[in-house]
Amino acid sequence: YNGRPASTVHHADGARASAVTAALPGIFTRGVVLDVPELRGVPALEPGYGVRPEEIEACERRQGVVIGTGDVVLLHTGANATVPPDPAGMPGFHWTCLPWLAEREVAAVGSDRINDVVPSGVAADGFPLPIHVVGLVYMGLWLLDSCDTTGLAATCRERGRWEFALSVSPLSLAGATGSPVN
Repeated sequence: YNGRPASTVHHADGARASAVTAALPGIFTRGVVLDVPELRGVPALEPGYGVRPEEIEACERRQGVVIGTGDVVLLHTGANATVPPDPAGMPGFHWTCLPWLAEREVAAVGSDRINDVVPSGVAADGFPLPIHVVGLVYMGLWLLDSCDTTGLAATCRERGRWEFALSVSPLSLAGATGSPVN
């Protein structure tokens, strides 16, 4: 797990390494919203729709941004954050985005769902959530699940601006691997 045995992260007493406290005092960087429903001309992506690198690049061109080192990329799928996710099918990043995110040196990704497309297409190979498994474990990619991107995407559309200052402040929870954030 980021070069450490999994037992140091998944321990009965809490994470002894890679805890959320590693993100303290917080993250302050450039955020970029990818408005894929706007790109596709639909109100929301359908359950099970996987966003691939080609669509990320199409959003970059359409929105006039270039994603780079240290950015936090927020995927707006059009899912309403107040509606519970359907485990049978959710839109999200397709596993083929992982090399693209690594090459661009993205610091974190977020989505109005769990970041992974469900079904992943590689669940039979033991990776039901490859963005979580490969992103967290092998890339050290921070994940922001269940973000409320609806208002953010609407404001970005209204202003014609898709990049912004982003501040993420996790709680100081010793041994925890996650935290609610604003």
